[in-house]
Amino acid sequence: MKAELGGGVPDLDAFETSMREGLFVGGATGYAALLEASEAKLPTPCCRTCGEPMERHSRRGKTFQSRFGPLRIKRTYCFRRACGDGFYPLDVALGLEGRTITPGAESLCADVASSDSYETASRKLRNLAGVDIPKTTLRNHSMRIGQEVQAFEREDAEAEPPAADRALLGIDGTGVPLSIGIQLLTHLGIQKPSLRRGGFWIG
Repeated sequence: MKAELGGGVPDLDAFETSMREGLFVGGATGYAALLEASEAKLPTPCCRTCGEPMERHSRRGKTFQSRFGPLRIKRTYCFRRACGDGFYPLDVALGLEGRTITPGAESLCADVASSDSYETASRKLRNLAGVDIPKTTLRNHSMRIGQEVQAFEREDAEAEPPAADRALLGIDGTGVPLSIGIQLLTHLGIQKPSLRRGGFWIG
């Protein structure tokens, strides 16, 4: 930086980008170490087929995209030969099984991909957040998020209780006497409207 200042206006954009990348690398390293250390606190994994304890094998690394950029995590692979079942308990515990993007990075993807093309969104993620996610990966994850949202809305609609068999009729205007309102409801065939504050319950 001192050398650049002596020779003219420095390229602060490149300097800031370089500083951010350095900070992200340090953050990703610390984040990965924290997640790897949490694996020791997990209970002994059991086979998802027979329920018996599984054998621990070698530790294998996998790179996930996170808010810090690439996140390399080493985790233990567990396998039960009798059932042919194998998985990474840490991936399951973190909700990352079968994924390549962390929830934080997924949130960024959802924000930018909802208003831009995948190519533009990928470029914005790289420039604004320092996260390098190819447009094809961005498209796949955005489609999966959309499917999850649709499934959630469908389940929420199915779980919604049926509408009550009564309706609230509000008569607006302070100049309408309550007696006229009751007469109106009676005229409509409602024999015993229940008076409530702000309207009439029709039951």
